[in-house]
Amino acid sequence: WINNSLISSNIDELLTEVVIYPNPASDQIQFNITKPMDTKIWTSTGSLVYNKRVHPNESINISNLSSGLYFVTLDDGSGRSVSLKFVKGMD
Repeated sequence: WINNSLISSNIDELLTEVVIYPNPASDQIQFNITKPMDTKIWTSTGSLVYNKRVHPNESINISNLSSGLYFVTLDDGSGRSVSLKFVKGMD
């Protein structure tokens, strides 16, 4: 017998602890994730600028993005996701 609420709670807790670093950033960002996550980056106006599966310790090159505020959605593939934001600073 498995207590699904306990498992769900632990996974949700892990997702709420996801951090983008550095933030603000100029060339690359990284996440403190422990498993691959489907990652989408959106501009503040809603345009999708990045859509890829990201693995632990993998950096995302953001040097081609304009300066400004961006929103990130990380999805663990089981219906759980977390949304974050970061600032792309001047180069």
